[in-house]
Amino acid sequence: MFCPFPLRNRSTATGTWQAIFAISVETAAKQAEEYNHPLPTELQILLLHGLLHLGGYRSPNDTGRMAREEAALRRRFGLTQGLIERSTKPAREKARRSRKP
Repeated sequence: MFCPFPLRNRSTATGTWQAIFAISVETAAKQAEEYNHPLPTELQILLLHGLLHLGGYRSPNDTGRMAREEAALRRRFGLTQGLIERSTKPAREKARRSRKP
């Protein structure tokens, strides 16, 4: 998972703000196994989602704007699934069924 959070000073002289986010490789490895794809793919999914947050997108309250942008960028970069898309219950169930024994 990634965790975006603003630094202490959100504004700079140019009106932008700085932020950082972290990705737990251990958690990403578990998620990669759960969704049946390689760790590098999971890291790309998490990085893309985190960069969208840093770009100002907010998935819970944006009427689907972030989901649409994430889907467009996933297609552009060849990622078959995104974090928002797979957070739905049917996507989670499908991933669990498709896991190799």
